[in-house]
Amino acid sequence: MSATRGSRLFLGLGRVILVGLALAGCQSEATRSLEGVEAWLARIKDFYHRHQRWPERLEDLQECFDTQEDFQRALLNPVTQEDPGYEYVKPPEWLQGTPLSKRVVILYQLRASGRAEDLPVGYMDGQARLLQPDAITQTVPNWQPFRPPEAPVEVAFPSPPFRDTTPTPGSPQLDAPAKTPSTPTEAPPSKPSALLGTKPSSDLRESVLWSYRANFCGLQYMLFGMRSALFYRAAQENPYQLLDQLSASLTKQQAQIRHRQQLQIQNYPALDVELGLAAEQHQFRVRWCLAGDRLYCLCVVGPDGTVNEATAGKFFQSFRLLP
Repeated sequence: MSATRGSRLFLGLGRVILVGLALAGCQSEATRSLEGVEAWLARIKDFYHRHQRWPERLEDLQECFDTQEDFQRALLNPVTQEDPGYEYVKPPEWLQGTPLSKRVVILYQLRASGRAEDLPVGYMDGQARLLQPDAITQTVPNWQPFRPPEAPVEVAFPSPPFRDTTPTPGSPQLDAPAKTPSTPTEAPPSKPSALLGTKPSSDLRESVLWSYRANFCGLQYMLFGMRSALFYRAAQENPYQLLDQLSASLTKQQAQIRHRQQLQIQNYPALDVELGLAAEQHQFRVRWCLAGDRLYCLCVVGPDGTVNEATAGKFFQSFRLLP
């Protein structure tokens, strides 16, 4: 090798080394803080394997350190200099093993005593990365009773509901009720049955559809309502036949009925149905209630395995009809 060629190689190698050193010194805060987040996630995972439960707080992880001093040093965030520099949020137990675990944030980095959302966070599945648009950051429900102005009912939502201006196509309320004939019909008997005790609407052609929904922890909670004189007649003749027809209409969307149960809510006929949508790996639970000339529908939708008593029980149990 000639001296000239050798010097060029060494110069080139020197430039590579200098560039590498420069890049190492100019790493972003996000990159430099990643190691600390990953270390805490590893300890949380270790704690879960030891006890088969999630820690209540970071202090529970002291058993993963050799000494108290090691634990205290780990609490210092080397990038933000906060101490403690991390915030842990315990996830609900029902999320373990579900598709939603990839989206649930359980560890934040702190800056100026607040969450640093420009730095990597820790997800429930053990991944550390920047906050994603579909991340689930609220996992503690705030159950509050809600009364829609359109009807005398009440139900508790886990987060504030909002009104749908246009019902989503394919939602449980559309297939059957929307096909109600618009032609005039004969009035039902003026004397209401003892079971119903509710008079039909004054306009027999009236058919008012409304809906509210709330999104919480990757699930969707919905309340639909509709008013029509046709419901009053069906409620007197064979209410469960109508509710079965409504449920069967959902199978046209390739959903399969997994469970069906006839109920009564405050002496009104009701039907509880659980369905699965295999193509999209989703499930939903629907409850119909027929009260006079009003039809109500409660629905919870989520990935398969997430709609259960822990997530949907309180929603359905809180529903009641008001005087």
